[in-house]
Amino acid sequence: MYRISLVLFSIGCLFGAGTAIAHEPPTSGWALHIDAKRHITGDVNAVAHHYCKELPGGVTACQLYDSDALNARLVGVEFIIGAEAYAALPETEQALWHYHKEEIGVVDPVMPDMTEEEAAEFVKSVEETYGKIFLIWNTAQDELPVGQPMAYDMAGDEAH
Repeated sequence: MYRISLVLFSIGCLFGAGTAIAHEPPTSGWALHIDAKRHITGDVNAVAHHYCKELPGGVTACQLYDSDALNARLVGVEFIIGAEAYAALPETEQALWHYHKEEIGVVDPVMPDMTEEEAAEFVKSVEETYGKIFLIWNTAQDELPVGQPMAYDMAGDEAH
């Protein structure tokens, strides 16, 4: 009886493990890697390391980190939408978004995991999109994530 119980338990564990492996958590898929300047308050030359993925509804979300190191700190989030979605927003909301075609020339974007050709194609594909950045931690200034989260204005290089 003990052996049968052990075998059934083992099969149950394997089945459960298979189920866990088959289900991808929301943390998977952050595979698009972009490095860009001018995303961090107070230091226009600091590089924000973006890890992005597409979400339902035509939104791309990017986690912003202060480095590419294993212990990098999450400093913000950027949301990206298309021109049609941006046009549907009220003017007060549009003011919080930046136009990527204007931004690309000043942030020196680098796509470390892409060839030069792939990066050029990607940059072209995002020119007609808009981004909105929320900063949650100024790691150059604070050891802990203190203070108010803020929307970052790329045009004025300041947080609100």
